[in-house]
Amino acid sequence: MTKHLDKNALNVSVFEPLCSGFNDSSAALRELTLKATLALVPSLNSPNVEKLSRYLVRLQSDAETSIRANAVIFIAKIAPHLSEVSK
Repeated sequence: MTKHLDKNALNVSVFEPLCSGFNDSSAALRELTLKATLALVPSLNSPNVEKLSRYLVRLQSDAETSIRANAVIFIAKIAPHLSEVSK
C-alpha cells in the first residue's frame, strides 16, 4: 500500500487525520487504527514517528486489553524506527 502513496502526502495530509482514530470513543476503531498504522511506519518522517510513539504510550493504558496488548506489540515492531530519545 505504501508504494502507492507519496511519502510527503502521507506525512502532511494523511497522518494527522489518521491519528484521530487513536482518540476515538470506539474501542474497535482505536484497535483498527493501531493495526492499520503499522504498515505506514517505514514511510513516516521522524516528527510523525515521535508523535506516533506518544499515542502508543497512551494506548498502553487503554481500558481494552486487546488494545494494550497490540500497543506493546506495535512498539516492539517499530523500535528500529524510533530515535534514541523515544526508546
